[in-house]
Amino acid sequence: MSNKKASQQLGMDQGTAQHRLRKQFLFDLLYRHHENFCFRCEKEIENYEELSIEHKIDWLDDDPALFWEITNVTVSHWLCNINAGKTSRSGRV
Repeated sequence: MSNKKASQQLGMDQGTAQHRLRKQFLFDLLYRHHENFCFRCEKEIENYEELSIEHKIDWLDDDPALFWEITNVTVSHWLCNINAGKTSRSGRV
């Protein structure tokens, strides 16, 4: 199937659809295993649209190996992740 045909039938770019499907699949697994809780605020992540994947310890300008360290990867609310990034960039932790 061509990308154009798939995009037409899905009603969106095929890459966007694949990203959404992966996120829905991951959220479903987390939910079924009761692991859909935010690393930052510790509250429940209630749907896939809130879900964000992030690193517990920032690897950039520190240790690129931390990027690949699976124990350094967690989930959070998208907004909690964004707000944490703004805080760390401003010099506050």
